[in-house]
Amino acid sequence: QGDALAQYYMGNLYFDVKGFPQDFAEAAKWYAKSADQGNSNAQHNLGVMFREGKGVSRDSRKAIMWLRRAALQGNSRSQNDLGSIYLNGEGVPKDEKEGAYWIGMAAEQGVAGAQFNLGIIYAYGRGRPKDLVESMKWYRKAADQNFAPAQFNLGLMHAQAPGVPQDFAESHMWLSLAIDGGMHQATKSRDILSKHMSPVQITKAVQLKNDWLRAHVRYQGIN
Repeated sequence: QGDALAQYYMGNLYFDVKGFPQDFAEAAKWYAKSADQGNSNAQHNLGVMFREGKGVSRDSRKAIMWLRRAALQGNSRSQNDLGSIYLNGEGVPKDEKEGAYWIGMAAEQGVAGAQFNLGIIYAYGRGRPKDLVESMKWYRKAADQNFAPAQFNLGLMHAQAPGVPQDFAESHMWLSLAIDGGMHQATKSRDILSKHMSPVQITKAVQLKNDWLRAHVRYQGIN
């Protein structure tokens, strides 16, 4: 059978390693050998390749099969992907409860993208009861990992979300961080917000941002 970890690394070489000839079909072949022996990372990558039709024919059934196998082993990337598939009915009947379950599993493991997705789930009541407090909690977890989309959503919620205490300085801080992270659409929102803020509030927003950057220096440059 060969060594599963070595087979996984062979797949990585063919998939995308600088200086090595890229060959998605060959990568899929090695991932399949490793996946058959239970390597969850190979199962995840193979599932993604079937999902995207990269190196293999697109096949939703096989994509879900491999992602589920990896997810059941605790692979957080597969849990998040599987959740998105069920949440959006991608190749399967839409099942928002199942989608929320898997995304929640990944979020609990600290995956910023999954935490952001779980924030959306609670914001709109998709598969779990609508709860803006829970939504903000999960957005905050992702935002504190410098995940720009979560920072953008937090900024908007602090400015205008029903039932959320309005805090323009906090909103300005999150929008500024989102812009720094590449969410340029947040610029317009921040500019509009700034017109309704006093100089004292602007100064507070700048201080809040500086405090956040000092506390989360390890996440700077990560989005």
